[in-house]
Amino acid sequence: MIDEQFDSDPDAPSFAEPFKLAQSNIRDREIQTPEQYMERAERLLADRFGESENQVGRGFSFGAVGIQADHSHYFNGFALLKPMRFGTAVAIREIEQTQIRIVLEGEAKAFQIELGGTTDDTELPGIKTVLSMLSSGERQNGHGLEVAVVATVPDGLESSYLASIAVAVSRSMEVLGPAGVSELDRIVATKDSLEQALGCPFSSAYVIGASVVKSAPYILVDTDTLEHLPVHTPDKAAPDWALVNTATRKRSPDRNARAQLYSYRLQVLGD
Repeated sequence: MIDEQFDSDPDAPSFAEPFKLAQSNIRDREIQTPEQYMERAERLLADRFGESENQVGRGFSFGAVGIQADHSHYFNGFALLKPMRFGTAVAIREIEQTQIRIVLEGEAKAFQIELGGTTDDTELPGIKTVLSMLSSGERQNGHGLEVAVVATVPDGLESSYLASIAVAVSRSMEVLGPAGVSELDRIVATKDSLEQALGCPFSSAYVIGASVVKSAPYILVDTDTLEHLPVHTPDKAAPDWALVNTATRKRSPDRNARAQLYSYRLQVLGD
């Protein structure tokens, strides 16, 4: 292997490093099963916070690319999404301490907050999403939580990334506590939590896309009724990729500016 050949060679040729980086990226993007992703999240939980005999709640959610969906952040209608092979796995366990501790795979620093505490606007959107989802539950036992998040949704797909995290957290929490919530109520509650975390509108289409088990090339969503349908197309007629903005790794798009732009367009069209 390239890394075995050149790691210990101080005279390795200049092209070795790019090859090693490409090899590492391929490993990072390796497609795994939901079970493998959840095992990865559980290992991350143990590696960063230590081993524990406490029960671990695990959950997974596939991401879904918005083909025509961003408009539904601001007004109801139809949205078309394409399920991805990537997604998010979450592992959660209770602790005796009164803190919530969160670690995101790939982030060097773990996040910690006292139960009932607040965060400022500098925190990562993924952290805010996890905290908002945890606070929306019915846990009243006063115990803290440790959370590990393994997110493989590609950079630039902000809405897919956050919806996938939110649904995975919801599924993890159901393992630790009473379930029985209907799918419709779960979608509405998740959408509300995302809007509270981000301070801006968030489309239920992405939440539904993250909630559906990958079973069709596309998903058609009605954000007014929250109904969805799988869309099957011939292989030759279905594109396998979507063009997205990956100009920055920072997951912080200005949705308020987008909302103003959509509002302006609607006014123009109305005239």
